[in-house]
Amino acid sequence: MTNEYVDTIKTKTWLNQDITPYELYLKFIYEYFADRINEDKNDFEYTLPAWFKELKYQKDAVKDAISKIKKYNGVFLADVV
Repeated sequence: MTNEYVDTIKTKTWLNQDITPYELYLKFIYEYFADRINEDKNDFEYTLPAWFKELKYQKDAVKDAISKIKKYNGVFLADVV
């Protein structure tokens, strides 16, 4: 490793001796969920009957299922009833 490389890592990235465990945790969580955080929230159309209650967690589950279908060509959907 060159000194320039080490200097770049220490001064121009989040990886340095001053990072706290909490900041490292936040960085990990962001990297893990970055696709979901940065996705377009209006990327699919749906129609519900007028008498259905629209619940955010169900919409999020549908979006997650759609992304898994696109990535893995299938998905398991379950409920805790």
